[in-house]
Amino acid sequence: RFGAKEAGYDGLSDMLVGPTAITFIKGDASGVAKALRDHAKENPLLVLKGGVIGGKTVSAADVKALADLPSREVLLAQIAGMLQAPLNKTANLLQAPMRKAAYGFKALIESKDAA
Repeated sequence: RFGAKEAGYDGLSDMLVGPTAITFIKGDASGVAKALRDHAKENPLLVLKGGVIGGKTVSAADVKALADLPSREVLLAQIAGMLQAPLNKTANLLQAPMRKAAYGFKALIESKDAA
C-alpha cells in the first residue's frame, strides 16, 4: 500500500486490503482481464478488486467491462468491415447500369432467337 501511495496510485490503497494478488502485464490488458474473469468464475475465492491500466486506477467493474470487449484483432476487423461496406455499395451502384444494359441486351437477343 505504501508503494502504491508513493507512486501516486492512491485509489489502489483501498484495493490492497486482505489477501491480494497483483498481476503485471505487458501488452494486451483485455486478454488478461478475460483470463482473470474466467478464472474467477471457476474459483469463487478469486475476487477482482480493480487495477491500474495505462497509469489510471480502474474499478472491478471497469476490469469486467474490459474483459467483455472483443479482442483488438476482432475490433480492427469490425472497423475494416464498416469502412468496406460503403465502398462495396458504391461499386455496386456504379455497376448497376451496365448490368441492367447487359440483361437488356441478353433479353433482346433471346427474343430475336425465339422469333
